[in-house]
Amino acid sequence: MKYFLSNHFIKQTTGLLTILSFIILFSSQLSAAPSPEQINTFKSLPKAQQNKLLKQQGINPSSIKNTSSNQTPVKTIDTIQKIIPSKIKANEIRDETVSSQPKLSRFGASLFAGKPSTFSPVNDIPIPTDYILGPGDQLNIQLYGNKNENYQLVVDRNGKISFPELGPVSVAGQNISDAKANLINKISDLGIGVNANITLGELRSFRIFVLGESRTPGSYLVSGMATITHALYVSGGISNIGSFRKIQLKRRGKLIATLDLYDLLLSGDTSNDVRLQPGDSVFIPVATKTVAIAGNVNRPAIYELKNERSFKGLLRLSGGATPTAFLKKTNVTRITKSGFKTTKQVNLTTSKGLYSRVKNGDYVNVPGLVNEFKNTITLFGEVNRPGKLAWYHGLTLGKILTSEENFKQHADLDYIIILRHTKNGGDYQIINTSWNKIKNHQIDDLILKSNDQVYIFSTVSNEKRKQTLATITDILKRQASSNNPPKLLNVSGLVKYPNLYPMSTNAPMTISEAIFAAGGLKYQALLTNTDVIRYQIVNGQKREVETITL
Repeated sequence: MKYFLSNHFIKQTTGLLTILSFIILFSSQLSAAPSPEQINTFKSLPKAQQNKLLKQQGINPSSIKNTSSNQTPVKTIDTIQKIIPSKIKANEIRDETVSSQPKLSRFGASLFAGKPSTFSPVNDIPIPTDYILGPGDQLNIQLYGNKNENYQLVVDRNGKISFPELGPVSVAGQNISDAKANLINKISDLGIGVNANITLGELRSFRIFVLGESRTPGSYLVSGMATITHALYVSGGISNIGSFRKIQLKRRGKLIATLDLYDLLLSGDTSNDVRLQPGDSVFIPVATKTVAIAGNVNRPAIYELKNERSFKGLLRLSGGATPTAFLKKTNVTRITKSGFKTTKQVNLTTSKGLYSRVKNGDYVNVPGLVNEFKNTITLFGEVNRPGKLAWYHGLTLGKILTSEENFKQHADLDYIIILRHTKNGGDYQIINTSWNKIKNHQIDDLILKSNDQVYIFSTVSNEKRKQTLATITDILKRQASSNNPPKLLNVSGLVKYPNLYPMSTNAPMTISEAIFAAGGLKYQALLTNTDVIRYQIVNGQKREVETITL
């Protein structure tokens, strides 16, 4: 990270310009002048943090001063180039400690992620039948039949409309349905054949207050249709420490309703989203109890708890565990009374674990299942349906490969390798067998064990054969050591598939078996002259080579 700091202090005296100081710190090259946002970001930091950042750049904070009080300062230009790392946004101070825990956001914060483009009242939405009329609302009245007139009447501050032929009619405090019925009843007095169509025009606007832990608390102009959630939206939403579950609507000092936004977010319930009236206050208190849950749950987040006291309630808020969750060993990081962190495991598959209490500040991490299979057999290579199969005691190779229809057209039925891993930390074992010999009852059927890997080779594609053999031989090379060389055999010369082959660990391997594994001899092969080159390491110091001609 390269940093650049330039401070100019300019003083004007009796028409003369005197440069008092000019300090430049640079790394290997000069940087461009900072933006006003970078300057404001540095100035907005606490004094202690400003001094700390200056000291990190080798600057004495006491040397950076404005002109003295007995001088006449005209302008001070402060140029600060990236003292704060570029990853730190304006007005955001991050903890310098590195945490291994994933970063979580508060549940529901995305509801107010967008910033409203206007705070103007909304007038183009359907009006519910229970809408209460009040001063400022407009009624559009159309008379038709024996009398044709159109009126746009506004409810005055006394709650009345001035109907030209009926006089003042009180409508304030009535819902729109009752007001329509009363007006139509009165209009019928004008004579037979006079009908009326009454609709609601422009809605009234009034001011309400959004206070407490709002992003931008203050006074806002809203329409007569505004509810608590509308007030939250126009004010920018809830701050990082505000409560989502105890939002209060107060009217003339009395608590009218309490809104739990989780009812809306989790079940779409808006029954407590009360419509506002002039002068109402929406107050957002501080959240008092929060718990974070991460890992294998459907909605990892930081949740505010209300009536949830146990892990069961927390799991319900998070949408439940995923199918890959391992609930038996759920990790809980908790802050103790002494101020230290402690970790414990809770078994959430039992009633005792589910109903144990969660505490404020808990960090719950639900681990996932181990990405390993048990009681399976895996088929690779030239079979029609490669993949994993269920294993059970007594399962044999002949039971999973019952006929030639299980193999592809060019499968090698005379040479099959079984890669077996019997225990954790143990070596892999190689077992060679032949499907043809098993079916012809020349050898016993091979009993398979859990997690065996069965490899079937191709008789026409030497590249496929090499790739599969490379996978097996690499495993044997990795588990080899100086005292335990890899059990590999290099078959070369006039054989069909020259390559490096694994030696079977279930029985000694003969020369004929090695040639058979390589696909047999080519027709040009000279059978009277075959060399076997064998070497061994003696005391880990030298290699002795022995050549045997057969």
